[in-house]
Amino acid sequence: MKKSVLAALALSLTLVGPAWAHHNMTALFDFDQRFTRTGILIKTDWRNPHVKLTVDAKNDQG
Repeated sequence: MKKSVLAALALSLTLVGPAWAHHNMTALFDFDQRFTRTGILIKTDWRNPHVKLTVDAKNDQG
């Protein structure tokens, strides 16, 4: 019984590792650096499990 529980736990941890690495947002974004951009939402693309927003925005130079 203990061996099967340990095997299940080991398998679970093995499978979760790649998913955790794939969704590691700190590798892609700096959450301490915030900015505000005003614009028009052009397109919303809902593809499980990710969402992509396309915004028509202008920078400080126009």
